[in-house]
Amino acid sequence: MKNNIDKKKALSLLLVMTMSANIAGCAFTTDDVKDADPIAKYGTSTIAYSGDFGKPVNTSETFYVISDAEGNIKKLSGCEESDIPVSVKISYYLNGNRIKPEDLAGKSGKVTIRFDYDNHVKTNISINGKTEEITVPVTMMSGMVLDKEKFSNVTVNSGKVTDDGSRFFVVGLAVPGFKDAIDPDSSNDNIKDIEDKLTDYVEITADVEDFALDMTMSVALPDLLSEFDITDDINIDTEKLSGSADKLSDGMKQILDGSDALCGGLDTLYDGCGKLSDGTDKLADGALELKNGAAELDKGANDLSDGADSLSSGLNELSSHSDDIVGGAVQVFNALLDTATKQIRDAGLDCPDLTIDNYQEVLNSLISSLDDNAVYTQALSEVTAAVEAKRAEIHALVESAVKDNITSRVTEAVRAEVESQVENAVWEQAEPAVTAQVTSAVRSQVTLQVTSAVKDQVRSQVLAAKGLDEDTFDALDDSTKTAINNAIEQQMATEEIRSLIDAKVNEQMESAENKAMISEQVELQKDSEQIRQAVSEQTDIQMSGDAVQALIAEKVDEQMSGDEIKALIDKNTDEQIDKAISEAMASDTVQSKLTAASEGARSLISLKASLDSYNAFYIGLKSYTDGVDQCAQGASALKSGAEQLADGADRLSSGATELYNGIVTLQDSIPEFTEGILLLRDGAGKLDSGLNRFNNEGISEICSILDEDNIEQLNRAKAVFESAKAYSDAHSGEKFIYKSGSVGEV
Repeated sequence: MKNNIDKKKALSLLLVMTMSANIAGCAFTTDDVKDADPIAKYGTSTIAYSGDFGKPVNTSETFYVISDAEGNIKKLSGCEESDIPVSVKISYYLNGNRIKPEDLAGKSGKVTIRFDYDNHVKTNISINGKTEEITVPVTMMSGMVLDKEKFSNVTVNSGKVTDDGSRFFVVGLAVPGFKDAIDPDSSNDNIKDIEDKLTDYVEITADVEDFALDMTMSVALPDLLSEFDITDDINIDTEKLSGSADKLSDGMKQILDGSDALCGGLDTLYDGCGKLSDGTDKLADGALELKNGAAELDKGANDLSDGADSLSSGLNELSSHSDDIVGGAVQVFNALLDTATKQIRDAGLDCPDLTIDNYQEVLNSLISSLDDNAVYTQALSEVTAAVEAKRAEIHALVESAVKDNITSRVTEAVRAEVESQVENAVWEQAEPAVTAQVTSAVRSQVTLQVTSAVKDQVRSQVLAAKGLDEDTFDALDDSTKTAINNAIEQQMATEEIRSLIDAKVNEQMESAENKAMISEQVELQKDSEQIRQAVSEQTDIQMSGDAVQALIAEKVDEQMSGDEIKALIDKNTDEQIDKAISEAMASDTVQSKLTAASEGARSLISLKASLDSYNAFYIGLKSYTDGVDQCAQGASALKSGAEQLADGADRLSSGATELYNGIVTLQDSIPEFTEGILLLRDGAGKLDSGLNRFNNEGISEICSILDEDNIEQLNRAKAVFESAKAYSDAHSGEKFIYKSGSVGEV
């Protein structure tokens, strides 16, 4: 059988390239498993799959296995240890001698990193009438990124090493169980040849200076071999063998079509980088305006806070001297009373010491004792009676003034409480609608983006299936173009494509980025003008309601009925009556009636009038200082509110600055992101070129080995592929991703 060795090599290469295409979409970071629950199991797994693979618990999922640098399991995500189909162990060698990874850190020399895979998936198959247990092949891929400043002359026994100028990207491939399942006795020379490609291990060798390794990644793909579905066609009938080769050739064509679509999609992504950059620039401009505006608001709020602080300080300073002012007035009053007492005594009249409390009574008694005092006594009686007649009116005015003051303070306190409750109620009612509106807007945007991307892929596939590209398509006649466009629209209208679009939209809507954007936009709406206006309107409505007004009235009545307030009202009423009597007695009208009084009485009357005038000033001064004290209390409240406003403005300014800095960081990252897309696009082009070369040089060689001389071996291969397909069907869509720990400081 000619060229069997080369044909087996071609088959090996086919498996390698197919797995590379299949694994292209698998990528994850440690963030994906940061919330995984740790398990208390370490060391080598004791899993054993066998017999009927059954229905899986989870399908179409990716499971993560986190281990230390030697492959000892530390954490799992989405699965139990018994679910892992293949165990991965990693060993390290320095200059041919095995070494612990922690001891290898910082060393230099010839380093070998070896991945050994223990396949636990077993099943029984029937071959040529005999039943035997085999290991079901599971494809493994292990890879790492190596810094060119530390690593050189990098090789891998089965895989690929690529170089982007600063790093080596190393990918190794193995199919543990494949060789034992196909050729358990090692009797087939051809199988021994492909063992070099389909090994049970991956070994990477390099020259190293100051060894350090960030991490390694491995992937188990249960369904890879099932993609080559030739099991129904392998029998002694050579025509069906030929048909299997046709299927293999058709499958390779589909891979090539997919590679073309990948290149086209990356071109589109690269073209979109410019739009992303422009949008980021506009976002940065807007964030800068927000930052500057927030800074101005912060300055104004701080100025207001400083002014309120100055006002409060000034009033507090003035209020702190109220006792001194009143005390000084008392001293002056007492000095006047002492002088009056001395003058009266010098005039030969018997007079006790005059005080603020008794001077009116004493002087009135002295004036009454004089014959010429009848006019004054009568005037005093009349004035007193007139003022006392208005006691109820004066009491009502004093009570009204006190009540107005209390009502103002109670209303302010109640409004603050009502406004807080209304704000919570309004937002609780509005939040679902706001969230739904924001989510709908984001979903619409994501749907347009996903639909456009999927349609581009469908178009590329339809054109490729017809052997066309965009240039040749443009050269077609209008009817053919219309037919192709209709075919594209029909593809887009299929349930499969619609489901794909919905799945991708749902996936993106669940992303942390979109969720964060929705949450941020919803939170911004909480402080919108519309919400604030609604809160204000509802607060006004609540405040005007009977219940709130009744509550305010109740609180006011409660305070008004207190003994302290009643005593204050009575005290102010007495002071106002005394003031009114003193003012009336000192008025021109009363004084004119006293002109006829005797000189002695007139002197006493004049003296008392002077004292009454000062008493009126004294009472007014006390009212003034009481007012200053109340203003000081109000200014303190204003100062507190201004400080809260300044604090909020400061937080807003800080937040706007952080937002602007974050957007600038994003803006600075756009060139690096664009460069990465360009590198990925170039790599996809190289993959496409390699696949075309492989199709030309390998597939035809593989098909040529399907002759009757290999029927027995093909029957075994058929049984192996059937077992692989059965395992794949039971675990369709599952992928196990292994991440090992780092070595040294990277």
